[in-house]
Amino acid sequence: MAGEPNESSIGKPSGNQLYFLSLYFITVGVLYLWGYWSTFNVNILEYVGLADVIRLTAYPVTSAFVFMAIGAMLGEVFFGQDAVPAGGGRATRIGGLLRKCRPLLIVLYLAVTVAFTLGNIPNKWSVLPVLFAIPFYLFAKQRSFLAALIPRDSARSVVVFLFAVLPTFSYGQGRLQADAIVNGNKFEYLLSPIDQIAIAADASPVERIRYLGHAGDLLFFLNPARSVLIITKFQDGKALLLKHFDRSSEKPPPKEN
Repeated sequence: MAGEPNESSIGKPSGNQLYFLSLYFITVGVLYLWGYWSTFNVNILEYVGLADVIRLTAYPVTSAFVFMAIGAMLGEVFFGQDAVPAGGGRATRIGGLLRKCRPLLIVLYLAVTVAFTLGNIPNKWSVLPVLFAIPFYLFAKQRSFLAALIPRDSARSVVVFLFAVLPTFSYGQGRLQADAIVNGNKFEYLLSPIDQIAIAADASPVERIRYLGHAGDLLFFLNPARSVLIITKFQDGKALLLKHFDRSSEKPPPKEN
């Protein structure tokens, strides 16, 4: 009959879905760049094109997001609907108690989310993506989002949650990585001078010029001593010597007797 999906169309995204999926991932990339470069007051979109967004953000976002995806899958295995026996949800005493406490839980959720958003809480961007994703996840699940593409409820729950959490997660990863550079916890630093900016041979890693990234043939650096942003053009034939610093892997100095 007309209007009924055939077997070949089930599980395959339509043209409109592919368009919005592309727009979604571009937005995710822009959010990462915004979170990272806004820390240094740089509008990186002035220096990169649309095609560069995915190229610059695919690796840092994916390499961090894989752990979130693994956690979501494990959570669905142990705490999802498939792990609850039939009739073991709303009909139970706990289910009835949760329904009665729903207004209080909503107020508590909003209070915690606002506190994390406005407060100066360390590593808050490790928690906020999940808090922001909860209402979008519940909204999408109630409306059977992606049900035509992913009929199995447990698998769809994981995918919907990951779609809901990824935008804020991407922005948060940008903020976390930028903060690690500013705070001197993890960064790449220069071993060779650039544009007549001398580097003392005996300078410690935290005193050296820190590499922020590149856009085309432009290189961005941070002078931590003066909190100065340095933008320079890459010179052909000249090597850029960088070294990684991670404070967490540094050995503490020996104790004096």
